[in-house]
Amino acid sequence: MVVKQFETAKFDCEYLVKWRDFHACDATWEPENHLPPQIIDNHVPAQIPHHKIRHISETFEKHIRTRLRRKSSKFVMNCDLDVFRYMFDTDDTTLICTLNDFKKFELPEHWFYELGHDGFDKKIRFPMKITARVQMSKTYVKINGKLELKITPLERVMVFCCPEACSFSDI
Repeated sequence: MVVKQFETAKFDCEYLVKWRDFHACDATWEPENHLPPQIIDNHVPAQIPHHKIRHISETFEKHIRTRLRRKSSKFVMNCDLDVFRYMFDTDDTTLICTLNDFKKFELPEHWFYELGHDGFDKKIRFPMKITARVQMSKTYVKINGKLELKITPLERVMVFCCPEACSFSDI
């Protein structure tokens, strides 16, 4: 199954291939000329299970709410490669300019602001900068009753955003 297309520096196309009956950490990058044309023609991005979308949405909302209570200009969260690319339609740094850019998330209607107990309300100011970096994560998988160490790719997502003061009527 082809998971991802990538253009190299030479503008050659490579595909991340998840091999049938192998663990995801065994996926390999293959040049276009190593794959049959029908596989490339039938390439469809993997469907993301609903529980993964719900999980990343809840994690993102939790980080945004925490961010609104603190003074830091960024937060970092982990995310699977396929989920990140599906949610943000990119695997590179991106600017999120409007609330509509979060249409794939399952977020409550007013996730982007926090009503302050002290009368100072805050909301996230757009644009937001989102940067993804791949790091390898150690995962233990039970195979034939034995735990084995597998190294899997994990997206480390940094979100840079600034809150701004607002009133309820601004939202």
